[in-house]
Amino acid sequence: MPGFGRARASYLEDYQPTLAAVLASCLAAPEVPTAWDTAFAVNEEKAIHGQIIQLMTDHKAEAVIAVQRLHRNLGHPTTFALDQMLESRGASEAVLNVARSYQCHACLKYRKPNQVAPASTKVVCKFNQSIQADTMWIKNGNNKHPILSVVDEGTRFMMAHLLAGERSQDFIQALERHWISHFGVPMPFCRLSPTRCPS
Repeated sequence: MPGFGRARASYLEDYQPTLAAVLASCLAAPEVPTAWDTAFAVNEEKAIHGQIIQLMTDHKAEAVIAVQRLHRNLGHPTTFALDQMLESRGASEAVLNVARSYQCHACLKYRKPNQVAPASTKVVCKFNQSIQADTMWIKNGNNKHPILSVVDEGTRFMMAHLLAGERSQDFIQALERHWISHFGVPMPFCRLSPTRCPS
């Protein structure tokens, strides 16, 4: 950023309109189907918008469509995670076979380079087994308001709440009232470290 000097970090803390528009257009663009997506499928077109995803179908083409839509709607999970979720929901053998060999064009294009990870976590397949919480900020004129964002790692279910302040107590109180009081304490905390469970 020539001409901005040391202030370039504060200048770039918010996404610029042009960058935000490009990111929004990329997210809204439909996924380009690959040749594999239609392999072994019958040559017919079916309207799938607004329909329930068929997990019990034995038809090859419908199984491919169901797996592709689930993979995209669930945030591009790994093949193992998608297989475990479908198996736990009693999906048909045709859907499970497609899920176990499904290859997403976007995942292959943007996958991380092969390298040794310093650590790894287990796959989360159940709701409220593991959550992530962070504070976001919404700017209103000259004021910035803190927003607590909580995301369930297994289902990507998200909860957001306006915080009263920036103190740790405000964060803990909002988490207890708007997540724990509704869904309970996440399971790993009770099982692995009972002393960390809120009373």
